[in-house]
This record gives sequence, C-alpha cells and structure tokens, in this order.
Amino acid sequence: MRLNQILTIIFLVLLVPSVIKFATSGLDITTAEELPKLFPGYNKDVVAVVEISKPALDENGEIKKDQNGETVLDVISLAKADNKWKVMSGAYPGKLDARTSDVESKVLEPLGKIETSETAIIVKEADDATLAGFELDDKHAVTVTVGNANREPIATLLVGRAAGGADVGANATSGTYVRRPKEKVVVLTDELLNYDTKLDTWVNKTLLDIAEPKDVVKLTLKNAKGEAAFEREDGDKPWKASKQPEGTGEIREGELTSILGRARYVTAISFVDMQAGQVDHGLNTPKIELTIQTKDNKTYQLRIGNEVEGKQENYAHISNYDQVLFTIARYDVDALQKDPKDLFDPKKDDPKKEEPKKEDGKGDAPTEGNGTGNTKKDEAPQDDPKKDGE
Repeated sequence: MRLNQILTIIFLVLLVPSVIKFATSGLDITTAEELPKLFPGYNKDVVAVVEISKPALDENGEIKKDQNGETVLDVISLAKADNKWKVMSGAYPGKLDARTSDVESKVLEPLGKIETSETAIIVKEADDATLAGFELDDKHAVTVTVGNANREPIATLLVGRAAGGADVGANATSGTYVRRPKEKVVVLTDELLNYDTKLDTWVNKTLLDIAEPKDVVKLTLKNAKGEAAFEREDGDKPWKASKQPEGTGEIREGELTSILGRARYVTAISFVDMQAGQVDHGLNTPKIELTIQTKDNKTYQLRIGNEVEGKQENYAHISNYDQVLFTIARYDVDALQKDPKDLFDPKKDDPKKEEPKKEDGKGDAPTEGNGTGNTKKDEAPQDDPKKDGE
C-alpha cells in the first residue's frame, strides 16, 4: 500500500509540467511590441526632418490671423545632417545645433510607441467640444510632423493636454491625449509629450567644448587692462609666455588653468536676432578677446561686448559660429576681466652687486690700532731691549 502511494505522488509530479504546457499553449499573450500602433511600420531611423507647430495666440488668447486670413503658426523646424540635428527655423537657419538626444527621446522614439489598443482609445468619435476638452482642437493642439530626407511626411500627430488633474475615474491617470489629423479617435498614450516651439527648448547652447586641456597649445587674453599670450610645444609640456606685461615674472599655473577652463567651454544664455542696420553691441571694439589654438591647428576666438540692459549678461560672438550673436553670463565675463599681470608672479629684483674693495687705502681714515694705519687691533707695541738691560 505504501509503495502505491509513493508511485502515485511521483506520477502526479511528472504530470504537472505537461498540464501547464497544454493549458498555456492556447493563450494569446501579446507583448507591448505586438500591440496595434498608431503609426504601423514607423521607423525612426529614416526620419530626417521634424516640424513642431501650434497656433499663435494674441493678447486676448485668440488665434492670430495674417492679412490673408490664414492662421499664424509658431514653428520650430529641425533637420538631420551627418547624424547631427540642426535648427532650421528662426534667425539662424542651419547654423545652430539642436540637442540630438532630446530630438531622439522626445520626438522620434515616442511616435513609435503610441498604441491603439482598446484600453488606449478614450473616445472613438469625439465632437468639437470633446476635442477642445482634451486640447486636441485647432486652437490648442500642437502638431508634430516627421518626414524623410526628401521632406515627404512619414507621420503627423496632434498632441493635446496631459492626463490627470481634472480627470476622474478611468481617466485619472498619467500620459497625454493624442490623435491623428482628420480623425476623431482620441488616444491616451503613456508617453508624456510636452512640445514647445521656442528655440531655447531645442537648441544646443554649448558653442565650444574642448574636452581635454592638453589639446590647447596657444592662448591669448586681451582686455582693457592689458594682454598676455602663452604657448607650448605639446599639451604635456609646460606653458611659456610669448607675451607678458612689464614687471612680471614666472607664470602662475593655477591662474592660467582657470582661464584655460573658461576658454575651452563656452555656453550661451540666449541667442539674439541680428538684423540689418542693428548696432554692433560693442563687438567691433570688444571689451575682451580670448583666443585659443588647438594642436590640430584650429583657432577659436571669443569676443565679448557690451552689457545687456537689465540682465547679468553680455553680448558675445565666437568665431566657429559665423555671424551668430548670443549672450554670455556675467560671471564668465568677470573672470576674463582680470589684469593679465595677475597671471604672473611679480618680477624679482636682481641682487645688487658688491662694491669692489679698495687695495691702496688712500684717502681712508686711520683705523683702530697704533695710529700708523695698522689694522691689527690686538698687536701690542714692542719693548725697547736697551731699556731692559739698563
């Protein structure tokens, strides 16, 4: 009897995996990648242009119209070239870099993740009032269009407001309401989509970034207080002064390293639209000129001009961004206004040479001794031997 029980238990243990395999073989397990997508067949790798637009509103919150009655749009346009994204709209089309990582993570990747499953569809046939409630109407929606290198559209998405807040019940969740143009189906995506058409949102404000200090082999600082220049044969060699203020001595390595740090990394606070006939903002006769040369013979010159009224900023220009005017933080400017003399120790005076001793002693007053010019103080006068014999 005991043997039969043991055999029965072994049989049941061996049977369980087979039962589980049989039971699950008929299940329809769908992964996130297999769920229906809003843009089936979308491939972010072929996207070469991005345009984000939304209606411009006047001071009363109404949509602006041009003289032909057309809606005025605020637009930011981006284009890909040599695996880098450029800003193609605004005052400097094609001259400023966009933040490539932001374009990838905020635009290209989310477009391929938006699902149209039953749980994602909020409203299948929304009227105008419903669309306005989701900010997916013509007045509020942001339009995101991506295209290929020939500027042929690949996908267009209307983006409304974020979910949550005023939403209750099933809609009290996170995500963003979206839809496709000319469609009334409102979809709630898990992606948090927040698009702005302002340049500052997308532009890369780092205008110069030389990672390694040793890559710089020449540096010149010129301001109202003077000028100093330095060079070295190689990044591992010590600096030598090719031009230094009068009265200065050895280079202060710590001070020079600080200036080098400012020179290697230049970032803008904002970009200024340079219009025809506009004043030069003090850049024709700059307050500060900072020039560096790298070991690959590339030269970069930063010029800093007048202060920006009402802000802790100065107007500036850097040579690797032709005709681009930007502002730079005042604390960066202050660091470059120091006297170039402060980059050196004071010059040490030469030790005075000792005057040569006079050999003949002519004209000298008698020194201590016997009054005959003898300088031996402890030499006593000799006794007369004749007197001793008397």
